[in-house]
Amino acid sequence: GRAANMPKENIQRAVDRGLGHGGAGGQLESVVYEGYGPGKVALIVEATTDNKNRTTAGIKGVIEHAGGTFVSPGAVSWMFSEEGVIAISKNAKSFDEIFNLAVEAGAQDVEEADNEVLIYTKAPELEAVKKELLGKGLTVASAEIAKKPTTTVAIADAETAKKILNLMEKLESLDDVAKVYANFDIADKVLAQVK
Repeated sequence: GRAANMPKENIQRAVDRGLGHGGAGGQLESVVYEGYGPGKVALIVEATTDNKNRTTAGIKGVIEHAGGTFVSPGAVSWMFSEEGVIAISKNAKSFDEIFNLAVEAGAQDVEEADNEVLIYTKAPELEAVKKELLGKGLTVASAEIAKKPTTTVAIADAETAKKILNLMEKLESLDDVAKVYANFDIADKVLAQVK
């Protein structure tokens, strides 16, 4: 995981600036962009940048090139709610053990990922739940506030699915981008055609 979700280059830039190097760049600021992708999928892009114009142009360019539209703040963010996400390394404990501890600690939801367990909390309760899990001897790989779609857009054809996944990948690969959220729901059988 990246420290505080900042892209590697920006961490280096921030370090340089902290040490008094890195002349021309301005202060790092967090910016949030909103847009619609193919199939009217809502997008929220979180970035950290020392040059807002460059970042805005880059993100806007990628979204519009994919046939999407760049929209003003607030246009799609109402379709998402904030929640806490805590990733727990499995290590010695089973999913069931972690699940039970998480529920006791006040988790809203628990799901199994590859080698970790993801625990979802109400946003304001993130720190309290994390503290309790650490107190129970669990290894917390990361804990952060994430955005979760409250309404989703069903994607029924492989062509649109491919466009959306490509767009997500392109946005995530931009230097300043920390996180990309979207509200698409691609059916498994459609996903199978994309791969």
